[in-house]
Amino acid sequence: MIDIYLAQVARGREGIKDLTELMRIAQKRYGLLHHCTPGA
Repeated sequence: MIDIYLAQVARGREGIKDLTELMRIAQKRYGLLHHCTPGA
């Protein structure tokens, strides 16, 4: 499990939404690097 502290988020940003988008990008890049489809 990953524990991430989101207490400080830039004004006007949504921390959870940004984190979700970051995880999508990481998942896509992982798939490209390892020639697989994560989550499938």
